[in-house]
Amino acid sequence: MVSERFERLFGRLVVAFKQHQDVPRTTANVVELGAARWVLEAARTEIAAERVRMAPHPLHRRNVRKVNVSENDLARLQVFGVGSGSC
Repeated sequence: MVSERFERLFGRLVVAFKQHQDVPRTTANVVELGAARWVLEAARTEIAAERVRMAPHPLHRRNVRKVNVSENDLARLQVFGVGSGSC
């Protein structure tokens, strides 16, 4: 079963990506874009750590329930290496 922490982190990643994917690259937005990138990287790092905690070795994997993600979100998240079925 997917942990609540993993679901929260995954949700945070999706929200952050949606909020900042189409922000114009103007001087006024440089700081905001940097912060958004940091949030995305931090969430990705935490998700990777949570994956390791949930399944520390490929031979000891537990069944994990699937999370409903739209095709658009899935395609966007695969750019970040999340949701690709690699866990």
